[in-house]
Amino acid sequence: MGGLPAVRGGAGRAAFTRQGWPWTGQDPHREAYRRWVEGLPGLPPGADALLRARQRALDGGHDAETRELHGELARLGVVVRDEGKRQYWRLAGGPPPG
Repeated sequence: MGGLPAVRGGAGRAAFTRQGWPWTGQDPHREAYRRWVEGLPGLPPGADALLRARQRALDGGHDAETRELHGELARLGVVVRDEGKRQYWRLAGGPPPG
């Protein structure tokens, strides 16, 4: 839900390296994510309300709603990943660090 689906059996590594991309085995943007707390500055207009609604859907186990709101956030340039029922976000854009 909160990111790309897991790729098993080395398929992800093969797909990346075949295209000339490095494979690190983890999200190269991991350090850019911040835990979402209502009202935290830095989000684009409307994103806080979407994250609030998504948190309710996540807490309630409403998977389809959670996925739909994930897409709405992506349209605003917000990338979201989940750890349990906690949401972490970062702004999209730019190449991975390093």
